[in-house]
Amino acid sequence: LPSSRTYQLWSIVDGRPVSEALLGAQPGVSRFTTPPGASLLAVTDEPAGGSARPTGRTVASGAL
Repeated sequence: LPSSRTYQLWSIVDGRPVSEALLGAQPGVSRFTTPPGASLLAVTDEPAGGSARPTGRTVASGAL
């Protein structure tokens, strides 16, 4: 991604997105924990600094 964008990791808890981490424009390995009740993880393309809610395209997702 360009420096004006970042990948952001989300968990979905009770149908609502919860920001877990900003992964940067060229992510590597990141440690994170998911809150109880999380059913899905998703990575989105967001503006640098991240977003309060997902606004960009989903680039990866998976059920827990």
